[in-house]
Amino acid sequence: MTETTAFPPAGDPEGTEQPTADIVPFPLKKKTDPADPTTPAGVVKPGEWEAELPDTDDPEADGLTEGAPVDPPREVYPPSVAEWMEAKDKARLPVLPDWVKLPDQRTAVRKWAIRHYSAVAGYHAVRLPLVYTPKICMYSPRGAWRWSTAIGRWVFDAEGKALRLASVANEDAAEYLKLSRQRNDRVRLRGIVATIAGFVGLAAALT
Repeated sequence: MTETTAFPPAGDPEGTEQPTADIVPFPLKKKTDPADPTTPAGVVKPGEWEAELPDTDDPEADGLTEGAPVDPPREVYPPSVAEWMEAKDKARLPVLPDWVKLPDQRTAVRKWAIRHYSAVAGYHAVRLPLVYTPKICMYSPRGAWRWSTAIGRWVFDAEGKALRLASVANEDAAEYLKLSRQRNDRVRLRGIVATIAGFVGLAAALT
């Protein structure tokens, strides 16, 4: 037979197998609730504990100071200014709407936008060959005629024709020559403007 010897763990001092201190329970609240007659004296309700804090007025509590308050005092404004500021706070609009800041609302708005504009595009896509194109073919010749007539009258100074005819009827050569020179200047300038506008409009239409 072999003899087994038990050695104490390394690092533990000798004589520590016995407790060196007593465990003192936290003092319970011994006061009874006068409003509850069913609670006998000396019985503490669950969750009730009693602890004594040092009193700063006690001369033995040297070095104890009061800390800063947990909630700082609110700023005090005059009543008229406070009402005005409160109204401004209520009327202030948010920088970003809630649906932009919240991911679930962004997803919902995106789905709605896709569904809405898909329906709008489908609505006009169906009516483009069946409704819009026949209307364009029917109304565009009349509109082009009206537009070209109005532009032609403006370019060739049709509004001054009555005055020129009146000067011819009165045989007023000086007035007629004055009106003719004025018409020529107008037609030259308006013709240039109309030509440039025509090229720009044609390029925009083709684009």
